[in-house]
Amino acid sequence: MLIAMLMAQALAIPDDTPGRRAMQAAICSGDSSRVQTLALDLAGAGDPEGFNGLGWLEETATPSAPTRAYAYYLAAAQHDSLRAQWKVGVMLDTGLGAPVDSRAAAYWFRKAARRNLGAAWSSLGLLRQFGRGVPKDGVGARHAYFNAIRHGEPHGFVGIGSLYSSRSDRRKDYLRAIAWYRVAASHGDGIAQEKLAALPALSPDDEREVAARTAKIRRSHPMTAVWDYGPCQPRP
Repeated sequence: MLIAMLMAQALAIPDDTPGRRAMQAAICSGDSSRVQTLALDLAGAGDPEGFNGLGWLEETATPSAPTRAYAYYLAAAQHDSLRAQWKVGVMLDTGLGAPVDSRAAAYWFRKAARRNLGAAWSSLGLLRQFGRGVPKDGVGARHAYFNAIRHGEPHGFVGIGSLYSSRSDRRKDYLRAIAWYRVAASHGDGIAQEKLAALPALSPDDEREVAARTAKIRRSHPMTAVWDYGPCQPRP
């Protein structure tokens, strides 16, 4: 009932507004009371970002209510909320709160990616890399991961690294993958940090090669874009 009432008055709001920035900050800080206050205020004003807050509250509650969270995120996504479009895609791809539908996930990732959300580009790259919901396409995955990097999403570096690590058993590809993971980890990507922690120590020669490649990647792909509206990751 609440979702239907709020949907009726939801408006198309520009991506970059003080309310949305405040909501993203509250979500990333884990401040439930602040999220609740903002969510109700924004939803009452017809801003679909309010749905995001309500969805996050349901998703992180104890116990969590992923089905209700999905309903709120979907309502926000249908009214052009950028973060919600990415969240709906993630939930559809993983089956959290909704049946698995990677084809529908790809639809929502594309919508958010066309509006330059780095997290959506990274997620779209993953679908292309493994052929989930879209044709398997290594070139397309690489393109998506680089777009993620351009738009401030460090997980794009992980995607490029995974393409190298899965391409062959050659030592050089393995070392290239480590270099990309190191850059991602330096930007706070938790998955990259976990991958690196699980790897054995490198020989001195391999270490020098990886260090040189890592420095080259950092020079070629500086993280200059402002990261917004996606998953919450720490900045170094």
